[in-house]
Amino acid sequence: MTAKKGPAMPTADTTTSQRETWRNWLPRTTAIVSTLWTQDELVAVINEGHKLQLTAEQVQAWEDRGFLPLPIPDFGERIWLPPAIEDWGYPPLAETIVLTLHDLERVGTPLTPEVTRPMLRSMAMNLDKTNAIILEMRFAEDQQKRVDHQETWLEWFPDAEPELTFGELDKHIRETGVEPVTAPTLRAWQNTGLLPYPLRRRHDNAQRALYPRAAVKVIEQVRILQGQGLSLKEIKPLVRGIAATRNDPDPLNIRSALIDAALLQADMGGAPITQVTVTFTDSTGTDTAYQYRVPAGPTPWPPLPLPE
Repeated sequence: MTAKKGPAMPTADTTTSQRETWRNWLPRTTAIVSTLWTQDELVAVINEGHKLQLTAEQVQAWEDRGFLPLPIPDFGERIWLPPAIEDWGYPPLAETIVLTLHDLERVGTPLTPEVTRPMLRSMAMNLDKTNAIILEMRFAEDQQKRVDHQETWLEWFPDAEPELTFGELDKHIRETGVEPVTAPTLRAWQNTGLLPYPLRRRHDNAQRALYPRAAVKVIEQVRILQGQGLSLKEIKPLVRGIAATRNDPDPLNIRSALIDAALLQADMGGAPITQVTVTFTDSTGTDTAYQYRVPAGPTPWPPLPLPE
């Protein structure tokens, strides 16, 4: 009995036309999910989720050396023309495989395309089977639960007019000077409840996802808090407070008392207080936090020495 020969494993010198794409490694998942990330988006998601400093050049080098498959060409509406390089994309599940390759290289594991690639491919195929089952179950549930409520920006800012498309939102966020937010990152924040969903309305002769201008400041604050070392889990209870103070500068009517307390604390501690956070925890364990900035005041007295 003659065993069937599988497709030859591509090596580093295999031509692009003979190389597999992520569609070959994740056939079931890519048949269900149409989302494709650009190389920059893939790298951004990995770095943001795992606190790494992976670069697009590293991913490109792994592809060139034959460790990873090529991104999927997305022809879009162009039927006979080859896709431009910016139209090649990565399915979200590619994150796990690229992260595994990164970890193997980081711990000094000897890597060769002939050995490492089949291992990664086998891992991808196993993930693909499990992920496809989960996706199919979720899809069936979503079809039955379309009535589930999704909180929108309008509930956070009832008087704000949703008027910004994602492209316009992205432009305003970049103008603040903080790290930009990609579409996949924004969707992830919405799905985890960190931020509300956009409002879908007809705009410029098409149905579009729209955001209020107040969303720019909220997202800017999220990035600032991330820059201060806070995790998304720590930021989540603060976000509603940020939104509340955008609607009402002093929703609890305690700013004056808090500033007095902050100045007293500065005198006792010897360093100026720049911000006060008030957090409420309800019976379900949900936190809601309000942040108050303390205006710059006179330099506090040095702290009193402790008695010997």
